[in-house]
Amino acid sequence: MTFFTPVIQSRLSLLHLCMLICIALSGLTQPSAWAEQITSKQHNTPQPKPAPSVWWNAVNKGNLQELKKCMQQGNFLNELEPYTDKTALMIAILQQRQTIIEWLLQEKADLKKITRRRNTTLMAACTAGNVQVAQLALDAGVHPDVQGSRMKTAAHLAAQNGSLACIKLLLSRKANFQLFDSDDQTPLGLALQNGHIPIYRHLLAQGINPVDHQRDGEKLMIFALYQNQPQIMLELAQLGLDAQSTDTRIEAYAQAIELGYLQCAKVLLQMRRWKLPQASNEPERQLIDAIIAADSKSVRQLLESQSNQYQHDFMPIAIQFAKARGFLDFPVILRKATQNAVFARTHQRALQDNLMYAISNQSYVRAEACFHAGVNFKDIAFNQTILNSIKRNRDIRILTLLLDKGLQLNADMKVATASLNEAIYANESKYALLLLKAGCVPDNHSLHLAVKNNHPILVETLLKNQVDLDLTSYGILSRLNRLLTLARKHRSTETITILEKCIKGIDAKQMDLEK
Repeated sequence: MTFFTPVIQSRLSLLHLCMLICIALSGLTQPSAWAEQITSKQHNTPQPKPAPSVWWNAVNKGNLQELKKCMQQGNFLNELEPYTDKTALMIAILQQRQTIIEWLLQEKADLKKITRRRNTTLMAACTAGNVQVAQLALDAGVHPDVQGSRMKTAAHLAAQNGSLACIKLLLSRKANFQLFDSDDQTPLGLALQNGHIPIYRHLLAQGINPVDHQRDGEKLMIFALYQNQPQIMLELAQLGLDAQSTDTRIEAYAQAIELGYLQCAKVLLQMRRWKLPQASNEPERQLIDAIIAADSKSVRQLLESQSNQYQHDFMPIAIQFAKARGFLDFPVILRKATQNAVFARTHQRALQDNLMYAISNQSYVRAEACFHAGVNFKDIAFNQTILNSIKRNRDIRILTLLLDKGLQLNADMKVATASLNEAIYANESKYALLLLKAGCVPDNHSLHLAVKNNHPILVETLLKNQVDLDLTSYGILSRLNRLLTLARKHRSTETITILEKCIKGIDAKQMDLEK
């Protein structure tokens, strides 16, 4: 018994120690009274109540007394209305309830609040055109370029709703006016689309370039058309913008006619039909202007005096303008004029074909008969055809007749100059002199041909015309000396004399300049 006693005692002491350790560890895992108290307080603290419906009813009705009563139950200033996702201050601003706005601001409503849909007080102020609240929001730290619903910024909303004062404020605070919303529009496009022309003009004056704003969603030309702004359309066209949309230019023109915006339709004609210079442009413009002005007298006079100057497809366009203008007698007059114009063009073409035949066969009598029958040179394309014909078929009597009847060499001066050189090369000096007298512009090759073929009168005439060269320049002397060598080679005595005289004159001028 005595032998086992120490062993038993040691084992009991170890067991006792283990029990003490377990008790200590279990004590660490149990919460203290203080911890239990804190935890119970956290779970029992009531959460803020959402704003009651009576609060939102009072906000939407502008009932200040009811709002003050609600505030005694809790602070709902910065709560969000469930459906609109806006604070009471934002709703009051949008409803332009100044008394409510002032009270909410006095109660310290949060001007910097950004809602779940990223609405801001600044956006509400710019939508309502409240520049005072907009300035307070900016001063409070609201960033002007926050993009909210449909990616619109405060600048988008100010432009869309026509608040020039807010636009000026945002410009002064360096807001970004180049941002696009979800419809690919900038504030510039929204201002034009909604007819706020002063804002559009002000943004242009600030250096905003419409070319940088033309994207799929922003059709500036179409916006200007729907707002009946022909001057803006013309300005955009001069910048190179077009009616870019799913509509083509022809469809945009049809829309302008349908809406009765005839000046806008005229701008589209300018872009599409009158873009390239043609002889028919001015007569067509004059008739369209007379129709727009409802000037019946001028319409009749123009149709009588220049019906043969209109292109074959113009009269239907004029009739569209007349119908849109609302004068029922115009379409009747224009249809009759169309029939007369078709007859006149057919007759004119027949005469032109006969004149071409006369030139080709060098028949002066037949050519003269064509002019007696009424052929004319009002058509530039016909002018060019005649110039090509007289290049191949040179007859001085026919050329004299053509020039007397109004042939225009400047319709294609390159062809006229080629005709001059052909005449010089063929030793037809009288024909060449007639072309020069009529205003034909020679080139450098003309003088060379005249010297080579020994045409002293032509050489002298060409030198007097300076042949597009400055006879006082130093470079001309070397060329004239080469021509003098050519004349001596061909033993052209008169030509040699003319060239030597010209060279001496240039030497004398240069000496005077040096003095």
